Amino acid sequence: MTQEQFDEWIAALEDPKVKKGKFRLKDKEGGLCCLGVLAEINNVPCREIDETRMYMFKSDNTLREASSIPPEGWMGMDWIAQDAVMDLNDNNDTFKPVIEYLKENKKEFVKEE
Repeated sequence: MTQEQFDEWIAALEDPKVKKGKFRLKDKEGGLCCLGVLAEINNVPCREIDETRMYMFKSDNTLREASSIPPEGWMGMDWIAQDAVMDLNDNNDTFKPVIEYLKENKKEFVKEE
């Protein structure tokens, strides 16, 4: 992702109006995990498959049926980076640990051309 996209992600995570969610990109109450926030600010919608399945990542008009996470390489992130922020998101009640991790490991996320 670019520096601008990274900065927008941090700002969105710091926005008190953004409702924190866990274990899915977007829940029925509108809560977002950190990757759901990134998807939303980049105009990549998440949607519900059915009442028993999580909101799934939508990319290029296809749904990832098997997973609720973006595909590897999305926004320049590898699985290690995605897993790190997902773990911090799902094991904390605020975005603060995610924000701190992102700022400390910015080089893992910002890939300027």
